[in-house]
Amino acid sequence: MTDTNQQNQNNQKPQNQLQVDFEEAIAEKNKTIHKLKQERDSALSARAKMEKVVDDLEEAKTNALDKAERAEARYMRNQALKNKEQHQEQDLLQKLFTD
Repeated sequence: MTDTNQQNQNNQKPQNQLQVDFEEAIAEKNKTIHKLKQERDSALSARAKMEKVVDDLEEAKTNALDKAERAEARYMRNQALKNKEQHQEQDLLQKLFTD
C-alpha cells in the first residue's frame, strides 16, 4: 500500500500544480482585464472632457460671431444716422443761405 499511497501523492502533485497554474493564469487575466477596463474608462473620460472643451469652444465662437454681427449692425445704423443727419444739416444750411 505504501507504493499506492506514494503513487497517489505523485499524481496529486501534478494535479495540484495544474490547479495552481490555472488559478495563477486566471488571476493574471483578471488583473489584465481590470487594467484594460481602467485604461478604457480613462480614455472615455478623456474623450468626454475633450468633447466638452470642443463644444464650449464652438459655443464661444458662435457667441463671438453673434456679438460681432450685432456690433456691425449697430455700427451700420449709427453710420446711416450720421449720414442722414449730415445730409439734413447740409440741406438746412443750403436752404438758409440760398434764400
